[in-house]
Amino acid sequence: MSSLITWPIRMVVFACQFAFALVTASFQVARDVLAPNSRFRPGIVEFPLRCSTDFEITMMANCITLTPGTLTLAVRTSPPTLWVHGMYCKDRDQAIQELRDYESQMLRGIRRDGVVPDAPVTENGPIEETS
Repeated sequence: MSSLITWPIRMVVFACQFAFALVTASFQVARDVLAPNSRFRPGIVEFPLRCSTDFEITMMANCITLTPGTLTLAVRTSPPTLWVHGMYCKDRDQAIQELRDYESQMLRGIRRDGVVPDAPVTENGPIEETS
């Protein structure tokens, strides 16, 4: 099946995934705000992106900010990088992986060809993630 034919379907799938993430994050934050023992573990992570256009970078930053419990603090376009504050960042690697999975869902949904690169790439090659 042509990727152009599946593109609208992938966009709808991403919209549903985003809506589900909004609802579940809203309930999680509400539960922790109202509960006597919150599970908040705030943290900030530097997240190298696989997004390649200004639209993709903006879309990723906005989706993160719209989701309760997360906030995009800063954006760099070259190389594409976001700094993200999360209310549930017990483990840096887990937070990065969750952002990476979310970025994959978004890129599959908004790119016509649906191709998602394995690692962030610049003109000089792949970016090495640092600790």
